[in-house]
Amino acid sequence: MSMIPERKRLKQTVLIGLVMSFLWLAGCAHPPAGISVPGPTLLPHTTRQMQMPGFWVNRSSSPDLTLMNHQEIETLNRHIQTTLAASVDLMDESLLQSGFALISELEKELSKLGSQPFFTPSGQAVDLEFLNKIKTLMNIPMIGEKIPVRYGVIVRFADQRTLPTDDPVYGRPGDTDFDELQNSALDLGTTVRILHESRDRRWCYVQSELSGGWIRSEFIAGCDRNEALVWYRPQPFVVTVRAKADVFRDPGLTDYHETVRMGVCLPLINGSGSAVTVKIPLRNASGDLIPGIGYLRVPAVHQGFLPATPRIIIEQAFELHHAPYGWGGMYGEQDCSRFIQEVLATVGIRMPRNSADQARVGHLTASFVESDDTRSRYDILSRSAEGGITLLYMKGHIMLYLGEVDDRHYAIHSTYAFRRPVNSMDQIVRVNRVAVSDLSLGQGSTRGSLADRLVSMRKLRILDD
Repeated sequence: MSMIPERKRLKQTVLIGLVMSFLWLAGCAHPPAGISVPGPTLLPHTTRQMQMPGFWVNRSSSPDLTLMNHQEIETLNRHIQTTLAASVDLMDESLLQSGFALISELEKELSKLGSQPFFTPSGQAVDLEFLNKIKTLMNIPMIGEKIPVRYGVIVRFADQRTLPTDDPVYGRPGDTDFDELQNSALDLGTTVRILHESRDRRWCYVQSELSGGWIRSEFIAGCDRNEALVWYRPQPFVVTVRAKADVFRDPGLTDYHETVRMGVCLPLINGSGSAVTVKIPLRNASGDLIPGIGYLRVPAVHQGFLPATPRIIIEQAFELHHAPYGWGGMYGEQDCSRFIQEVLATVGIRMPRNSADQARVGHLTASFVESDDTRSRYDILSRSAEGGITLLYMKGHIMLYLGEVDDRHYAIHSTYAFRRPVNSMDQIVRVNRVAVSDLSLGQGSTRGSLADRLVSMRKLRILDD
């Protein structure tokens, strides 16, 4: 196979480095810098009752109205994939074959580390030795002009990294909850295209339907197209409807195998017993896919997707209430965009990976500009937002709208922190979980309230072209 000659890396300007930093965001904006304090259990202006889904279902005008049937949801999914170009059809073998495109992507990822200071766990700046080691591992000179089509299935929960290393890298010393090399995380049963291998063959660069990055080779089982289809769009199937669902290897549910997150679909074998029987992917000594059998608790899954109603979406959001925040899927948890993904996956909507793309899905009901005052924003929310079906977007963050109480508007979202004014300065208050808050959160700080930072509002009911 002819190889593409290794190209000299272009010198990156500071501006390009900053742009690349934005593109690397795992889906939510990076937290503010500074000393932080723990947040309260109940955020300001919330009550005990507001922590329950029924409180918000009660405020929906039509909680059991079906927003879209399965056919309409599939139309929405195709719109996300084709019109918005926010996901990839892995079964389209004309895609993901350009070696030049892959080289460009890998070089961009590597260039970020050289564009601005990053730090190791010990607080030392990332040095040239580390960069050269990673560059060698990436094995870029071995990428051909045309990438062969290779399929794989994830056999264990796997962190997806922007570079082939488990070593964390931080934007600030000690910022340990925000590994800048964490791109995403893939659950057991996720179908991928394998595009490249590291020099030591311990890493594979893969593309899932939603994101590309490096995965440990031991977590991937290679397979052919027909085998991949079993996992890509399984029929019949169950979808996980709890925040976490444990998979066991025995029907007595004692031989623990793995945990999957909400919204994961697994091929169904038998759903009528005391435990639900599913297919699970296993990897043999040669690295190939072999079939396995797994068992889950009956309440952890639903046969087929749940109905797409405001009640169901609100209830599924509250399944994740108080779940820890996880940047890019760190610790097996969820950031703001992953939270939205998991909730809507239970009704069959395959949302994009990052919040900016998610904010393009559905019917645009309002756009905001910086000069819009808070009162006018609240008036628009009162007229147009509906609990359980409205997504609220601000730069780097996305939330699910819940409803209005006493002229205050509320949302549920996965958030790390907010700012509040203390002695003419901003104090950073750690939330670090999925939480209910009203949109005045952050009012009086230098960044402003959530309401003041809104950019757009969309409903999931109707498509926008």
